[in-house]
Amino acid sequence: MWKEFDQFVRKMFYFTNGKNIVLWGYDSNGLFIQHLFERVNRKIEYIVDDISIHPKVSIMRSAEIKFITPDIYVVIIAGKPNMEKDRFLEEKGFREDISYIYAGKWLYAEVDYNDIWENVSYYGYLEKKFDVDILEKKTIDKIERPREDCLNYAPGMGYPLVDVLDNFTFTNNDAVFDFGCGKGGALLLFKKGGVRKLGGVEYDKQLYDIICDNFKKMNIEIENIVNGDAALIRNELDSYNYFFMYNSFQGETFRQVINNIEESWKRKKRRIIFIYSGTYCHKDVIEHGIFKLSKQIYTDYSVRNVKVYMIDE
Repeated sequence: MWKEFDQFVRKMFYFTNGKNIVLWGYDSNGLFIQHLFERVNRKIEYIVDDISIHPKVSIMRSAEIKFITPDIYVVIIAGKPNMEKDRFLEEKGFREDISYIYAGKWLYAEVDYNDIWENVSYYGYLEKKFDVDILEKKTIDKIERPREDCLNYAPGMGYPLVDVLDNFTFTNNDAVFDFGCGKGGALLLFKKGGVRKLGGVEYDKQLYDIICDNFKKMNIEIENIVNGDAALIRNELDSYNYFFMYNSFQGETFRQVINNIEESWKRKKRRIIFIYSGTYCHKDVIEHGIFKLSKQIYTDYSVRNVKVYMIDE
């Protein structure tokens, strides 16, 4: 499933071997490219952007990069094709695909990429490769008969979850269950991280139909995906040791889900890890003294600190 994506990453790393790296464009595409380099501890020397202001790093304006030359620099352009950028670089001796690249062209080399430049990402790749539906959001007013504690569907940016999963080493026996699994994006990133058994529950029938269609297109088993109320999932939880939630709901539904996981642990003692990317219900998780907060991971999600809880055997 990830073969061509991984080839793109290797090709981009090879392109930058032995050179200083300039990343031109720091929108969502640029953040994603920086994520790919940070995962393997490779440094991007300069980030250039004329619009975005981001607090994490120093950003240079395009007028400040007149010093770069192709003998010691390569340039990765995160955004759309731009004749002015082409002209600027080529006047300095850069050549496309030799000393500068458009990341979108390399990732979507065999696709008509006129309309996809804004999404160089894990989910963007899956949508273009397999014609799946992950990125489009769904607000609570569009969800059929929502419970009062349901929240909007949003896939997140993808790469912050991969950053979180880099904190874990998964074995062949690990299994993850996603509460409010939406269109399946998070489960697909768990799969990329090495988890073989995937499960989840999605309340909204339309979102459930989409995740089933997505998984069929990617030839992934869907028998463990349930359309229903997360609070009613009980015995099925005994087969899982990792649980994930991306702020899908709060209130009584959340409290019942935590109770159900704790009851599952009592039936079948095992180490359980709960990864929760919306920290609003922290007190509900630790209320009974069974779950213990074991780690906080800073991410680029809107809720910055992902909390990791653990129940030991």
